Amino acid sequence: MKKIIVALLTILVVVIGIAPRYVGGKAEEQYAGVIEQLRLNGFQVASHNYQRSWLGSQSTTELRLPLPQGTENQGDDPQLPKELRFTLVSDIHHGPIIPAHGTALAVVDTRVLVNGEQLFPEEYPATLQTVLALDGTMTSRLDLPAKRMPIGKQGVTVDFQGLEGSLTTDRDFQQFQATMNSPGTQVTENGVEVLSIGPMRLDSNSQRGVQGLMLGTGKLQLAYLRAKDGDVGQVFNISEITLAAESHAEGEQVAASMTTTLKSVDAMGRKYGQSGLTFSMGNPYAPVLVKSQHALDEVRT
Repeated sequence: MKKIIVALLTILVVVIGIAPRYVGGKAEEQYAGVIEQLRLNGFQVASHNYQRSWLGSQSTTELRLPLPQGTENQGDDPQLPKELRFTLVSDIHHGPIIPAHGTALAVVDTRVLVNGEQLFPEEYPATLQTVLALDGTMTSRLDLPAKRMPIGKQGVTVDFQGLEGSLTTDRDFQQFQATMNSPGTQVTENGVEVLSIGPMRLDSNSQRGVQGLMLGTGKLQLAYLRAKDGDVGQVFNISEITLAAESHAEGEQVAASMTTTLKSVDAMGRKYGQSGLTFSMGNPYAPVLVKSQHALDEVRT
């Protein structure tokens, strides 16, 4: 009996010792897939450095996003940047067992720099964390805590009430589900409300369909948007704003629609009831859409 216990313990130690290196390799493959998705969506990968060790890895990836420039007749404004530079600095913790997360391939904590500067100040506890599951699925979560921020010396204060978001994708990056929620944001001047953005929610479900096009549904809901002026009072108040989009394929044809609805609008004392607008695109040929997208990408780069 003692020999059996010793043998089992030995096997357990070997498995625990080898497992992090194995899942570390799998995590690196999945992380490389994330970078490839960024490249496919318009980012240029300037450099990618991945250092893998036994229990964890570190990755630094530099990305460039070309910005649209003026036409030949208009010329380029030298004051406008030609590109944005992003740097993703990631600490990757290998599984298969990760405290506070249970079993996973890896947990990735990422910091984002824009043009060499931190996207969020060091003292602001923003969180961008990605969990790579054992089955290859991936869930990224963004948590921006509430913060009150004085702006300049004119008594302007931005009261950001926080934001939470998540993005889940399958191992092959074919299906995507995204959510985002925020209680809202208020801007005041010397204690008086100037702008108020109500609670917001975004839901999106999409998948790659015919010709690799992203198809699915999405809905953005905003409780209200209002602005005030100290001299004239309320400038406008728009309530229950909804933007819904849907697209699907029928063979090689694609159909899409977008609907905007407003419950009520109050602008400078004039009140308007519920209104809506729907835009539909009827059955364009999918390969034509793909070629158009490629042409836009070429113009942008």
